[in-house]
Amino acid sequence: MVIFSMWVLLHLLLVSSITQCSGTSNKSQEIFRHCRDEEKLSISLCSPIIEDINQYPKLYTDRIHDPMYYQNLEKLCQEAKGCVSDLNCSEANALRKDIDKVCSYSLFFYAENQKCLQKFHQKAYVANKTEDSSCYGKFPILQKDMDKKRNVFMEGKDCFMNHVEENCNDTSKKFFVKSYKYLVEYMTNKPGIRTCDPYHMFLKQECMGIFSELIETANTQVGILDLMISWFASGWFFRISDICDDAQDCFRQNECSGLFSNISEGIEKACNAINNRTYF
Repeated sequence: MVIFSMWVLLHLLLVSSITQCSGTSNKSQEIFRHCRDEEKLSISLCSPIIEDINQYPKLYTDRIHDPMYYQNLEKLCQEAKGCVSDLNCSEANALRKDIDKVCSYSLFFYAENQKCLQKFHQKAYVANKTEDSSCYGKFPILQKDMDKKRNVFMEGKDCFMNHVEENCNDTSKKFFVKSYKYLVEYMTNKPGIRTCDPYHMFLKQECMGIFSELIETANTQVGILDLMISWFASGWFFRISDICDDAQDCFRQNECSGLFSNISEGIEKACNAINNRTYF
């Protein structure tokens, strides 16, 4: 009798386990099933909102310094997510991921977010040039191997987030925590053909980091160079000249540099002025 009771108990447990697994499997299948026609119709109605998000940076370029740029765009993103929140089918799940990715790109254009990333690239540039032992030195500037660049940013996420925590405002802190993986994807997904896309916009941020170092170095040292004709002064001159070369080289690598011609021209003029000086 005892053996029979144990057998019944084991049987019930086995049936219960199978039922739970079956329920989980059915739930999983329900989530990833193809959308029905009425669900596809609902998804199509969300498309205009997503297009608005995609076009937002182009339409409001003159407002990127205004906090309302970020707040209004964030509302649009929430509206887009709400549009597909009740749909549990494969196309809807894919669209949710696309919305997160598109929102990450458009929200990045908020000036404070750009400034935060540029400052990171500036610190990484200085660390590489000076053999700094900080974690910034692990991020090589102008890395052409995209796999290596991706690995560095994924493995160095803590370093980047510490930078954000110490150097960026609350909006940027929130943004980079949510969007980091998408930004790494944009930074390292170099197109095989010469097209202007997010990769080039993020390469511009790297170039602007070098340019920021050029401006800071020039502002603090060129005045001294004008007054002191010495080996020490010449050393600073060569440093500035070296930064000039790196900044110009960075923009040359960007096939879309024509879109940033005003910045490129500014760098060229500044560097020509520096390189035309004589300290010997």
